[in-house]
Amino acid sequence: MKLKIHILNRLISDLNSKEINLLIYLAQRQEESTGIIKDIYYKDVVECTFISQSHFYNCLRSLEKKGFIIVDYSNSNSKFYTVRILNNNFPFGQKKEKYLNLNYRFLHTGKFMSLDASMKKFLLRVFSLKDAKEQLDFTPDKLKEYNVLHRIEELKMFLSVKEYNNKFYFRVISELTTKDKFELNTYLGHKLKAMCNKFGIKFNKKEFQDTLEVYAYYYSKNEKNKTSNKYLSRIMKALDICIEMKRLIPAMIRNVCKTNKPTSKEDIIKNIAEYGKDEYDYFDTDLEEIFRLAIFNNL
Repeated sequence: MKLKIHILNRLISDLNSKEINLLIYLAQRQEESTGIIKDIYYKDVVECTFISQSHFYNCLRSLEKKGFIIVDYSNSNSKFYTVRILNNNFPFGQKKEKYLNLNYRFLHTGKFMSLDASMKKFLLRVFSLKDAKEQLDFTPDKLKEYNVLHRIEELKMFLSVKEYNNKFYFRVISELTTKDKFELNTYLGHKLKAMCNKFGIKFNKKEFQDTLEVYAYYYSKNEKNKTSNKYLSRIMKALDICIEMKRLIPAMIRNVCKTNKPTSKEDIIKNIAEYGKDEYDYFDTDLEEIFRLAIFNNL
C-alpha cells in the first residue's frame, strides 16, 4: 500500500479532505504493478471513508479531472467501477521510487478520515518523512504554508512537539506508528467483497473474516512459489463453489485449498448423502447450512 511522493506532493497542493480519503482508499487497494483497482462499489467506499454517496461520485469525477485517476465508464449499466491511479504503479523488477507507506493503521481510521484537509496534509507529510528521519523540524513559515501554525495544540494529539531556536520539532507518537501486519488482507478483502457484491453472495461478519483469513494464507503460499499456481487455482475453484451456493463457506474453502476436495457443489451434496456427517467434520456447523442450501436450491 504505497503512494508515490510526487503524487503526495500534488495531493497536498490540490485536494480537499474528501478527495484525500478516496485517493488513499484507492491506493490501499490497487494492483501494485498496474495501479488498477477493479470492481469499486460505492457502498464499500462510503463505509470505509466516511463520505456520502453523492460525495463519492463527486470526488471520483474531481480526481479524474485533476489528473490523479482514470475511470473506466465503458460499462454504463454496471454498479462497479474500474479505476487506475496514474503513475502510482510499481512494476516488478524496477527500482522503486520514493513513496509514502499507507500501511500505518492510523491512516485507515475514522479519526484520521474525519480530519480537515490541512491537518491531513501535514500529517501525511510527516508520515512520509518519518522513516528517513525520526524527529522532523519545521520553521514557523513552513507550518504557515500547511495552515497548521495556529493549531499546535491539536497536533499534539498525534505528534510530540518541541519548540527550540525558532523551530518546531515533531515526532509521531508511538501508538500511531503501528503498521498493519496484514496489508494483503486489505487488497484481498476488496476483491472478496467485490465478488460477493457482484454475485449476490450472503455472508455474516465471521464468515467473511474466516474466508479472508484462508484466502490470504493460501494466496501467500502461492506467491512464495510462483512457478506453480496450485493454490491460486484451488482458491478460485473454492470461490466458484461459493458463487454457485450463494454463500461464503470458510471450512469448505479451507478444505479445497488443502486437499483439492470437494471439487464442486454437486460433489459436496453427493458425499454428504453417501458418507454422512462424520466423514465431513471439517465443515463444522457449515455442513448443515450447505445441506439446507442444497435442498433450497433443488440440488
